[in-house]
Amino acid sequence: MALLAVLLSPLDVSATTRAASSAVTTAAAVAAETKKTRTWVKHGVIAGDTLVKVARRYGVTRSELIRWNRLNPERPVIVIGRSLRVYAKVVPLPRERRVHAVVKGDSWSGIASKYGVSQSLLRRWNPKYKGKRSLYVGNLVIVWLDGMATIKKEVTDEPLPLVAVQQGARSVGAPARGKIYGSAPIPENKSLYMVLRPRLSFGSTHAIEQLQLGIARFRRDYAYDGRVVIASMSREGGGRLKPHLSHQSGRDVDVRLPLVAGLKGTLPQSYEEVDWSATWGLVKSLIDTKEVVYIFLTHSAQRRLYRAAKRAGMTEVELKPLIQYPESIGSGRAVVRHSKGHDKHFHVRFKCGSADDACRDKR
Repeated sequence: MALLAVLLSPLDVSATTRAASSAVTTAAAVAAETKKTRTWVKHGVIAGDTLVKVARRYGVTRSELIRWNRLNPERPVIVIGRSLRVYAKVVPLPRERRVHAVVKGDSWSGIASKYGVSQSLLRRWNPKYKGKRSLYVGNLVIVWLDGMATIKKEVTDEPLPLVAVQQGARSVGAPARGKIYGSAPIPENKSLYMVLRPRLSFGSTHAIEQLQLGIARFRRDYAYDGRVVIASMSREGGGRLKPHLSHQSGRDVDVRLPLVAGLKGTLPQSYEEVDWSATWGLVKSLIDTKEVVYIFLTHSAQRRLYRAAKRAGMTEVELKPLIQYPESIGSGRAVVRHSKGHDKHFHVRFKCGSADDACRDKR
């Protein structure tokens, strides 16, 4: 899918400020309670915006934005400083414009890391410094902080939509040299997820229960109505599942990165098509079960996950034991760590359950 680049023009700070102030025309910065509840808002376009990003922000589709704003379907162009009309399903927190005063030791990369944004976007927000490799003490740098694309909802005590998992399925041996005794299939639960390959989606009772619990809490706590796609877990009985080295003992499961609203298919074609706020919410919900050993995700994807977590209010101290980035590949002891090939999905490994008496974490 070709992604639209915003038509760039010099950033008029005053004009952009006015656009941002009209970005949300309602004081209620909450998610719409149902799909039928929508609100007309105006989105002020800033550097770095694309139709895909704007659609993700408000829970709508790219084609809807084109239709509402009477854009050319063949070459839809959005312009910095202008507004888009959006019939929003989700009304996110308004974007916050901050001014960072440069102090001794500051750099483009350092400021970008501090606020959890990309260096390229930071430079586009500050065209008056275009071409300057270094910043000087006293320079004023504009930073736009975005509300979560996937807003955390108010937690309720409503029961989770869990379905029964076959009991008695036990993980035997290690993830890369093991099997499953009495394999349990991942049960159908359309309100939570879709199972892409049922014949390769067997596991231990404990692992499947924790997987379903984590996804259920994610659905309850986050305003994301896209699909959560489970790609594969283990063969019935376990054992070698090519091309994977692990996935043998029913505790390893691959989950595809959640797509932004309105995109077809189940597999992202680029990182631009991933809803990173939803991805963070899903990863965090799984980790919060306290039954996850590792989550494997490539280092480059971790960078985007890390930024989404910071936008959600997580601090660097809180993230250090959770995500390997910004430490280098091979360093640290975080839950989310690098593994080659995990760039369109993440791999979750669950702990051995109390009934898994022959289960082993290592060979």
